[in-house]
Amino acid sequence: MDNMGDRSNYYLAQSLAAWANISELEALSLTPFYLKLLQVLAPISTLYRESESSVLINALAIDEFQYGCMVLVKLCTNLEYKMGKKLGFGFLWVGFIVYAFVFAPPDRPDTLDLILKLSTGQWLGINAWVIMLFNLMGIWPFIYACILLSDGRGQKIRAWPFAILSFGIGAFGLLPYFALRESNPTFVGEKDALLKLVDSRWLGILLSVAAIALLYYGFRFGDWIDFVQQWKTNRFIHVMTLDFCFLSLMFGWIVGDDMARRGLESIQLFVLFSSIPLLGPLVYLCIRPPLLEMDKASTLNTKS
Repeated sequence: MDNMGDRSNYYLAQSLAAWANISELEALSLTPFYLKLLQVLAPISTLYRESESSVLINALAIDEFQYGCMVLVKLCTNLEYKMGKKLGFGFLWVGFIVYAFVFAPPDRPDTLDLILKLSTGQWLGINAWVIMLFNLMGIWPFIYACILLSDGRGQKIRAWPFAILSFGIGAFGLLPYFALRESNPTFVGEKDALLKLVDSRWLGILLSVAAIALLYYGFRFGDWIDFVQQWKTNRFIHVMTLDFCFLSLMFGWIVGDDMARRGLESIQLFVLFSSIPLLGPLVYLCIRPPLLEMDKASTLNTKS
């Protein structure tokens, strides 16, 4: 019996050492704690062996404890990834808020007046780069709404409140959703009128035309040196620019699931859509195929 225990400890230490990149002696000291977890996870390991054909192992060829250790390592790895992603987006959200209100350049007394003029089209005397950026920040929420409204169909939390918040506060409103959401590569149910609208390629084309016009206006008539100076001294322009960068970077975290919901499985296209700021997401909205609708029964059969 002692030999059986020593052998199982050794198997577990090997798995932990490979997973955590530590020595086997260090891993051996952790085995009592993980063996207790293994007893709790024993029913899960049985289900996992039966349902996951990709890791199906002949029980006659491998010790049950060793197989359990492999299952435990896989479960811990998945848990570590999920928790790391949630904590990462959570810390990013808090850090962005702290930076915007503590470390960013000071606020200007004419900020509200500037926002009012930008919102009402009174652009005389305002740098075209600022006008372009402000209006592009109005296009980003539409881009994310085209992704989030279908993504939220399979989530425990609703996506539409965060999509609405993004129209007013950009990435500040989206980061909590990114922290709370789970991977969702399937779309369950039928598309309602709103989903049909955001799923339309025509909306993507309309957004692309508006964005290209704004980019031309900013690059053609804007003063880059003046914009950089305002970025260094004006909190509103500074944070708005960083917000644009965050929205560009965040798109890659959600477009993969949207591609899967449409049957797209191309790494090259994923890199293209997620690596080119603004234009990549817009091209994606223009060419993506419609959502693959699936009922709940089909989803359960697929998962099983």
